Amino acid sequence: MHDDTLSVLIIDDEPLILETLGEYMEERGFHVLLAEGGREGLRLFSTYYPDLVLVDLRMPEVDGLEVLDVVVRQAPNIPVIVVSGTGVIQDAIDALRFGAWDFITKPMGNFGVLDHAVSRSLERSRLIRENTLYQKHLEDEVHLRTIDLEREITERKEIEERLRQSEQKFRELSIKDGLTGLHNARYFFSQIESELERSSRYGHPLALILMDIDDFKKYNDTYGHLQGDAVLVCLAEIILKMVRKNDTAYRYGGEEFVIILPETEVQEAVAVAERIRTLFAATNQCTKEGMYVFKTVSVGVTEYIPGEKSSHLIERADQKMYAARAQGKNRIVF
Repeated sequence: MHDDTLSVLIIDDEPLILETLGEYMEERGFHVLLAEGGREGLRLFSTYYPDLVLVDLRMPEVDGLEVLDVVVRQAPNIPVIVVSGTGVIQDAIDALRFGAWDFITKPMGNFGVLDHAVSRSLERSRLIRENTLYQKHLEDEVHLRTIDLEREITERKEIEERLRQSEQKFRELSIKDGLTGLHNARYFFSQIESELERSSRYGHPLALILMDIDDFKKYNDTYGHLQGDAVLVCLAEIILKMVRKNDTAYRYGGEEFVIILPETEVQEAVAVAERIRTLFAATNQCTKEGMYVFKTVSVGVTEYIPGEKSSHLIERADQKMYAARAQGKNRIVF
């Protein structure tokens, strides 16, 4: 028997019919399994699972309907043709209701009816198998495509997140001073306009602190630029510790720093500036053991006058800072 040879299981309790149908199906090219009775038929079916089943309806012990019930439950896609010796319509209805694919009566003077039933059942079985395979193929394709889409979505989200982080980092770099971590002067000039507009709109006070490290050039020349950078970082860290939640600090120039204090009158701003000045003046700037080097700042503090331009506010703070320097440094003028 070749692998592509179709097999048929013929179940009948009459040996002559078994022999006749078996010879005919062999002539048709089928590998034939013969079972005399329903019990033997079920045994052969469970052993070989043939491509086609021909079963008599009325048999002792195990009848055709019982065989049908088992076959349909175990292998619903294997076609079963009932070959019955009765022509009762109800028998045909019962057989079809139990899962028979076709119903023909015997004796068969013309095997054309059987040929037609066999061909139609096998074609239907072939279409079901192909459809099942195609459905499986579609399910596999959908599954693979789903995996691809999920991977693409994940990758896209990762790219978008990296882009967002990159944009955030670029934005921070564009408004931050690279050395001290404070906002830079360019960002200060954009923010001061917003704060003045808000102060004018709501009638709330706003103060400005401008400070300069005393004798910074001399310190740089004496101790070197790296040590000078360390002093700038030290002052920036102290400023960040001392300013309040709504205050914003900026590196205004080389050794100049500015702080915007919304909702703040000049006396409150002076108190903030004094805390910064005092702590900075008490901080040893020398990293060598046993040596002490201290630096100080001159500070100008002003309060916004409603209606004045930002340039005038900054100029007044600058004048106060220069006055502090002229009066002996390490002091606040307001």
